Amino acid sequence: MTHPSRQEIVAFVEDHSGSSEPIIAAHLDACSACREIAEDERFALALRSPSAWAAFDAPAHPPDDLLAIAARTEREDIEARTNLLEYIAKPLRLLWPGRLERPELQTAGVVRVLCAAAYDACSKVPANAVILADAAIAIAEALPTNHYLGSAVSLLRASAWRERARAQRLTSEFSAALDAVEHAARHYARGPSTPLDEAHLRYIKACILADQDDLAGADVEIAACLALFEAFPDANGCMKAMTVAAYLRYHRCDYRSALTGWLTLLAHADAGGDNAMSARLSNNIANAYVHLNDTANAAPFFARALAAFIDLGFRTEIARTRWGLARLVLFEGRYEDALRRLPAVVRELRDAGLKSESLRAELDHAEALIALGRHRAAGDLCRALVKRCKALGLSDPALRALGYLRDLDREVRREHVRHVRDFLERLEHSPRVAFAEPPVRHTESGR
Repeated sequence: MTHPSRQEIVAFVEDHSGSSEPIIAAHLDACSACREIAEDERFALALRSPSAWAAFDAPAHPPDDLLAIAARTEREDIEARTNLLEYIAKPLRLLWPGRLERPELQTAGVVRVLCAAAYDACSKVPANAVILADAAIAIAEALPTNHYLGSAVSLLRASAWRERARAQRLTSEFSAALDAVEHAARHYARGPSTPLDEAHLRYIKACILADQDDLAGADVEIAACLALFEAFPDANGCMKAMTVAAYLRYHRCDYRSALTGWLTLLAHADAGGDNAMSARLSNNIANAYVHLNDTANAAPFFARALAAFIDLGFRTEIARTRWGLARLVLFEGRYEDALRRLPAVVRELRDAGLKSESLRAELDHAEALIALGRHRAAGDLCRALVKRCKALGLSDPALRALGYLRDLDREVRREHVRHVRDFLERLEHSPRVAFAEPPVRHTESGR
């Protein structure tokens, strides 16, 4: 992705008459780091405008101290982007001893830039997003009580914890993610937060609860945040909340209703030029069509989502969508084609840090082998999976499920593989669920 320069973004904010306006506008929709620069400039521009003070018993021009804060904020952010270049490129360096204690990193600007980087990393490598958010938390919590931002420093701390929650949801650390939500809520309560701060946090909580199969709890959070997004108009927030509301219907197997909702939202996202939202909705729509046994309609939506994610550089979404396409091919009975696709899909999911998804994709690989009569290769794959998962420290229920496939050896059938794969998906969301073997069948169908 090619980024406009800071000067180009500032010129865009101050004067929309340039020929590059549509290009920069589209880029800001997709890139949170550049959008952060634009928002900082809009804030500084608003403070310099006399109209911003018309509703207050205040001078015609903004007070010098507020202008000084705006200037310091802008300066800190510029310096932070320079000082954090190597760490954003290679987040593991933030874990090296003494790195977070460096004097140049002890600023509010560093926290803001780390939060924006964590947000971006969620679509690329969620494990890196966790590292970046944790660094933001460590620095934000260490800022002095007499900080120049006053009580607003609590909002920085809340933002850092919010990004940790967002990232840990994507790494399937659901309990830790909910704990981060509670930390963020406490910090918001201590600072000059807005109803939209609450709405965005409740949206993240709804996503976590949905992933944990707590659909009733997710319903409550989505209804609350949607009401706030509507009361304090935030069109993008409304779109995201309605997307999750449709996902909850999908999760309840009401695929037709979810599909209808997502198609309506896709039309709005396309009209607004929100490429990232359009891509995610296209992927959701494709999966809904698969569940409705309509592979003809699913395929073009998968293809559209994949092309958009590649253009946006969303690494995790690219991997997931390629997996969706491979599963579509498997579902259609094109087993040789599935067998060609799945090894690369497994590697891509693993490289993106999506361990659970990569494991289930390997089971798709095993299913394709069985469908082609290659039972010995499928058994070898299942045995290798058990060894690898022991090394990864997977839970006992997961190891029992995979051990069941290993013990079947050459008697393993597609229905066995599907049973274990579906169990592992449930286990990711409900860690206390126990593995049960499928009912015994006395026919050879489904091999």
